[in-house]
Amino acid sequence: MLNKSYLAGLWEGDGHISFTKDKNPRFCITTHQKNEPWLLLVKKELGDYGFIRRKTKEHALVLTVSNKDGLVSILTLLNGHLKTPKIYSFNLLIDWMNANSDHSFEKFDIDYDLNNHWLAGFIDADGCFYIRYSEPKASSGKPPRVATRFTLDQKMFLQNGESYEKIINSIVSFLDCKLYLVTKKNGHSYYNISSNSIHSVGILILYFEKYSLKSSKYLDYLNFKEVSYLLKNKNCKDNLQTIKYLKRQMNNSRKICVWEHLKQQHN
Repeated sequence: MLNKSYLAGLWEGDGHISFTKDKNPRFCITTHQKNEPWLLLVKKELGDYGFIRRKTKEHALVLTVSNKDGLVSILTLLNGHLKTPKIYSFNLLIDWMNANSDHSFEKFDIDYDLNNHWLAGFIDADGCFYIRYSEPKASSGKPPRVATRFTLDQKMFLQNGESYEKIINSIVSFLDCKLYLVTKKNGHSYYNISSNSIHSVGILILYFEKYSLKSSKYLDYLNFKEVSYLLKNKNCKDNLQTIKYLKRQMNNSRKICVWEHLKQQHN
């Protein structure tokens, strides 16, 4: 069963709510097409309402819920667990539901405590794990350079001007990692959370041992963790071929996803 705070973090990372004048609001979560088994589980945990639409050009799947029963289920599960400025649109959904049904949902303030599943959901939406492996010129006599890095990018502001500063600073403090401000090609400014020190990566691994990832990023995390342990124990030199293999099996290079972790975590 997916934890409520996990589902809240997931939606706040890769979801939105759209409002139209003559129709019910639409609650949406978007993910890469390779995550279909996981998204089906998310759909089930949210009450098994709505439908999943394929966006072929973007290689994406969009879970959409707009019927009232489904929206009631979502409000019941996620309410009180949100931590980002997206609580603004979530509260608009509460206003709509309270005005258009017999329900009376309460609004909650943001709680920035991260000792729960929320960050795992948020990272399943927006986080990335990397392994660096680079070989210097043979004449240099230097060994290959190996490193691991976790990053999480987030826009600085929503369209309504609400800032992500508080939750981003909370994550940086929680993981004891670095924060950068970057401007991408689209002109938008982003927060970039980066963890690459043995200390910070160790904190991240301890967190995931307690609050696990669920999407295909869990598989990338396992590769990341294995090489991070090799770095910590200074065993990279004797495991270079393994490191190269693990790097080749991550992120966009991963062609096959094995979902045994969902079965194990769900039992």
